[in-house]
Amino acid sequence: MSYTVAGTAQTARQPVQIAGQGTGTGVSFIAADGRFMGAESRDSANLTYRFLNEGVTLPVVQVTRTTVAVLP
Repeated sequence: MSYTVAGTAQTARQPVQIAGQGTGTGVSFIAADGRFMGAESRDSANLTYRFLNEGVTLPVVQVTRTTVAVLP
């Protein structure tokens, strides 16, 4: 899956523009009898933060990895 992010926010009382693109993948593990056994996913985004009051642009790489496990 691919996606695009764009928006504005405020942090420390200053406006920030956020834009970028990312991709995500995931897999679920299902037993032969249909029981859910767990899942893994990974998401990576290349973002640009623009702090408008300072005129500063900051590139950010955000990576998230998630693992779901069934408790015994």
